[in-house]
Amino acid sequence: LFGFGMAAGLYKYGEDREAYQVYPYMDPYLYSHRAKSSEQQWNDTVKQLSNSAWIYIGNLQYHTPEHTVLAYFNIIGPIQQLIFGVNREDPKQKIGFAFVEYDSHRTACMAVDCLRGTELDGRQLTVQVDVGFEEGRQFGRGQSGHQKRMEKERELKQYERQLFAQKREQKQLKRKVDEVADMLQSAEFHFGSDDENEKEEQEEEEEVSENEEAVENNQNIDDAPSADVD
Repeated sequence: LFGFGMAAGLYKYGEDREAYQVYPYMDPYLYSHRAKSSEQQWNDTVKQLSNSAWIYIGNLQYHTPEHTVLAYFNIIGPIQQLIFGVNREDPKQKIGFAFVEYDSHRTACMAVDCLRGTELDGRQLTVQVDVGFEEGRQFGRGQSGHQKRMEKERELKQYERQLFAQKREQKQLKRKVDEVADMLQSAEFHFGSDDENEKEEQEEEEEVSENEEAVENNQNIDDAPSADVD
């Protein structure tokens, strides 16, 4: 049953079921363009999708070679064209998507039904009917020439690494503070607090003073003249 999986997907994600009624292969991404399009533009899009023999393939590994993609998608039917998405600044670098043209619209729809969500080189593929390739669509639209989605993912990963580094520094700092606190507590245990040390010093001074007074008194007694005895 062509389109049944997509209808379930639209229902699952809370999209308007009208999308499925308009065209069975209207996925949520394509349907989201309706709000951005005029009535005429939208009707043209639906018409193109209804006759297109092109599919869009997303989430490819960058290193997946041409012959692997051709062999995988040729299972469905004869492929007329395969165009890889490339970096705008470096066209030799593939950036994870491609366009495939089949011999008919029906074959393109079968490719969506059979290969959408399957894995190739460890990546789960996005496969959807496309309105048709035009020159320029093979280039990434991000600032660096990559896909915008990939650039955002890289920015998020970089931000995550920064947060991880900050947390690690905070843990190291906390560990050092705890170590210093333990050292101070250990020193206080062995040597006493400042108040206790001052008290001990004061007691020692008083004891020395008392000893000095005692010695002085004894000396005075010894130096005193003895009484004459008749």
